[in-house]
Amino acid sequence: MYGVSKLEGVAVRNFAALGMEYVAYIKPVRVRGIAAYAVHAADGTPLSLFADRDSALAAVRQHDLSPVSLH
Repeated sequence: MYGVSKLEGVAVRNFAALGMEYVAYIKPVRVRGIAAYAVHAADGTPLSLFADRDSALAAVRQHDLSPVSLH
């Protein structure tokens, strides 16, 4: 992995792109009062919305990404 000193000079945009090809974030959300699960790229870009967590996890894994839960 990277040492902290190596990351100090990384531009914010480049830092946000770290993990783009490997990680997707899953977080519980409410849409019009209904509970759902949002999937976001490593840089925070919304990718999809699912009715349940298991479907979100399956979709992330199907695309060869590692799911990370956010609360």
